[in-house]
Amino acid sequence: MRYLRMCTSFLCCGLLASCATGLLDKAVDQVIVDTQRLDLKEYQKDLSECDALAQQVDITKRTVGGAIGGAIAGGVVGAIIGNSDTAQEVGGTAGVVGGVKGNIHARKEQQKVIKRCLQGRGYRVLN
Repeated sequence: MRYLRMCTSFLCCGLLASCATGLLDKAVDQVIVDTQRLDLKEYQKDLSECDALAQQVDITKRTVGGAIGGAIAGGVVGAIIGNSDTAQEVGGTAGVVGGVKGNIHARKEQQKVIKRCLQGRGYRVLN
């Protein structure tokens, strides 16, 4: 019975980790802007201002929130499939995965803010 719980625990952890890996493969991209007839000095100024606006997306808060949510969900699943040790194992792994996912989502949100800001200022954002 203990062997079955451990296998199930590792399977759940593996599935959660694969979700995080898939997100890491789609890492936050750089902003690509059409540079034709572009004043680079003005663009750098606008990019800096847009980046400052994007910093309002709280990466730390979203990372911690994802970690807490993952740990709670993983702990519940672990408790259902096993005992308190399994709950701790699965909850810990799910917490890490949830934190990674929260961090990646927050960084993507920052990139969206930057792109929309630049578009609002008249730049042709290509990605």
